[in-house]
Amino acid sequence: MQESIVETLKNMKSEQNLTLQQISSASGVPLSTVNRILSGQTENPSFRDVAAIVAASLSFGLVATVFVVARIGLIAILILLIFLFVIAGLVRARRTAPLRVIE
Repeated sequence: MQESIVETLKNMKSEQNLTLQQISSASGVPLSTVNRILSGQTENPSFRDVAAIVAASLSFGLVATVFVVARIGLIAILILLIFLFVIAGLVRARRTAPLRVIE
């Protein structure tokens, strides 16, 4: 069974944990219109409004994805820097340690 436009929009809203206000602000569609569309009160919403709501929902998902990737990237960079400092410290310590003669 094919999902209706309203059901698809509702699913996008819930998957992204968006409020009606967030969708309205990001899409430029008035809050009352977003509310009427998602509640099913508007039988034939305009293509422009639906496209704007979909674009806004997708952009929130993209921003969240970029944020997570950026955080993971930042953590990876920090771990790499710590690793390099530890290696540099070991190399420096090894250079200054006296040589032992093995008999």
